Amino acid sequence: MVKSLNLTSKLQKCSRSKDVSLPDQISELPEEILVNILSLLTLREAVRTSVLSHRWKNLWTFTTGTLDFEFVDQDMGTYLSRVNKILNSHQGVTIDEFRVKFDWQIRARSDIDRWLNFALRKRVQRLELNLDGVRASWDDRYPFFAAPSLGSNNNINNFSCLRSLNLTHVDVRGEFLVYLLSNCPFLEFVRIISSTGLVNVRVVDPLPKLKHLEISCCYELEVLDISSAPNLTTLIYSGPLEAWLCFRNVPNLSHVSLEGFYCSDMIWRFDQLPVALSQIKKLELILTTEMHPKFPKLFPELKNVKELHLHLRAFGDYSLLSCTSVIEACPKLYRFSMQLDWLGLPEEQQRMIVQTKKCSMEMKCLKVVKLRYFRGSRIYMELATCLLSSAPFVEKIIADTRNPYVLGSSPCLQLDEETVLSSKECAKRLAAELSPTAELVIL
Repeated sequence: MVKSLNLTSKLQKCSRSKDVSLPDQISELPEEILVNILSLLTLREAVRTSVLSHRWKNLWTFTTGTLDFEFVDQDMGTYLSRVNKILNSHQGVTIDEFRVKFDWQIRARSDIDRWLNFALRKRVQRLELNLDGVRASWDDRYPFFAAPSLGSNNNINNFSCLRSLNLTHVDVRGEFLVYLLSNCPFLEFVRIISSTGLVNVRVVDPLPKLKHLEISCCYELEVLDISSAPNLTTLIYSGPLEAWLCFRNVPNLSHVSLEGFYCSDMIWRFDQLPVALSQIKKLELILTTEMHPKFPKLFPELKNVKELHLHLRAFGDYSLLSCTSVIEACPKLYRFSMQLDWLGLPEEQQRMIVQTKKCSMEMKCLKVVKLRYFRGSRIYMELATCLLSSAPFVEKIIADTRNPYVLGSSPCLQLDEETVLSSKECAKRLAAELSPTAELVIL
């Protein structure tokens, strides 16, 4: 962003210079080069250059970069008109990215149909449609690729240039997703969040380019079956525990993230995970569907996991020490991070005894520990002390005490300044568990 702003400033200076000793060399460049330069800017910055001179007035309309339309504090009618006006003015042959983000309203359906037609005609490579927001209804979603004009053969063929597909609160049918995965030879990134139409996804054809697959909050999903994705490296899944997942021929899959009810159930039968455990190098377990989740005493060995992230939710002062079984299952663990959404209790209602425990094995490879939303609560201090006492070679521990609301979490977790200062004081006590050479960072 800084680079693009500097470029805009230079364009303005060069084009408005009245000093004959400093000719406007940029404006003398061929229009093809100028359009390439403008394509590196944001849409807003590119449009601003239209005031530089008569020659620059319409150059932005030929850009091939990113068209980003995010709704920010304006009337919906004004927003829709602005997007339509810009798209009607655009004359570029192709675009790299088309991004739309606003709260879904049914009156916008015909506009979105036209926008998608536009993006497909321009052979878009990265498409993002995010229609989630405070006004979005769970039962009402935009039906992706349901309009007759969108279902034409020409438009379907134009999807062949797609490299990235990112849909949130959009109803995409399973059979259409299968079609896209099978017929987009360059597709590398797929993210589908909150779609009620996704039920059966069985992909028989190989997916040679796919690297990132995320299916989240699609609670009607019954089957997700990928027969071959040799370059898939990241799998993120959050959904119903009844869903049947199967992944074959995914030799490079190394980053696995599980969330929701499926994750809560899977930790008790982790050896049945539809991915070879020996492949996993980065593991994320997000257990926020229940309070103070429990873990099995014996967890299957994750011999190649080097990065582990746990996101838990707790109420009161129930111990979280059972989660150490996951940590102990990772003998090569290098980086551990923990996020705890904690709803505390008054001090007089908390237990007075602090449990002490030491991991059954030394975590000799553990170097970095990050404790996010650190409140200095008894349960957090217990877990941190247990972990650090078993990790003699830790080089850095980060205690992030910043307000969760500032970091983008639910407003119900917002904290006053006094609580944040108290958390920082508690974090300083962690220094006693560290070696003299280790670094304690308090945010």
